[in-house]
Amino acid sequence: MKRISTLVLIVLWTIISAPSLQSKEKSDADEIFKDLADTLSKVEKRLPNKTIAIYGFEVIGRPNDSYAKFATEKLTHYIVANGDLMVVERSRIDQILKEQSLSMTGAVDAGTAAKIGKILSVDAVIIGTIHATERDVEFIARVIGSEKGIILASANEKLITDTYTGDDNGSIDQNDNEAIDNSKNSITIIKPSKTIFTRFEQVTISYSGLPGNQNDWITLTKASEPDTTYGDWFYTYGQRSGTYSFKISEPGDYEVRVYYDWPNGGYIVQKRIKIKVK
Repeated sequence: MKRISTLVLIVLWTIISAPSLQSKEKSDADEIFKDLADTLSKVEKRLPNKTIAIYGFEVIGRPNDSYAKFATEKLTHYIVANGDLMVVERSRIDQILKEQSLSMTGAVDAGTAAKIGKILSVDAVIIGTIHATERDVEFIARVIGSEKGIILASANEKLITDTYTGDDNGSIDQNDNEAIDNSKNSITIIKPSKTIFTRFEQVTISYSGLPGNQNDWITLTKASEPDTTYGDWFYTYGQRSGTYSFKISEPGDYEVRVYYDWPNGGYIVQKRIKIKVK
């Protein structure tokens, strides 16, 4: 590759609520983890020693998904920041589970969570799942009591991944503007500030849910160009979320494309989305 291409997954976690989820609208991804932590931390009144272990999340259908680890770290951060609970460090959890020959990956049921809690001598264990589709990502987390394996608290947050819309005049057909989604990467979301731009206008994109590789990269190029085209690109340098602005001088149909981990990831487009410049 002549240029070190960097297509960052343009991922915006625009989070909305459904009445059944009792979630209020959020402006970015961090808010969902903060709200999960706030809800789960309220269980401290039911825990005699106020100690918990955060076993973490699993992405349903995709064991060992890198985003599960990221989500676990974010939830841990906000629970610790709340200051209501004492949290066992994940490295300590892994060490003890290894000593006990228990699985350290994948989802666990309430019974297994309770067993883990007893081994770690904590009041409760937090487990969770992430369910990702092309349209949304749902997080469910539960606090399992170590003594009897009872669910002491549960929290649910949901975000919509395809919330952008085209302009009234010359808008892009959303059926035609489908985000390509490699089966392992439906957590990755990209969102332009809009879908129709004028010449010399900044094209700002938001991205979130990237795997965090130094050489993840995002590019903007003519839609007719092959996937091996560099276009106007940048590296994410390990950032999982952020924004970036391109500038286009020529009218036409364009695509924002996301690639992972150059050169290991090759020219496999993980996400793409169309925009138009008039």
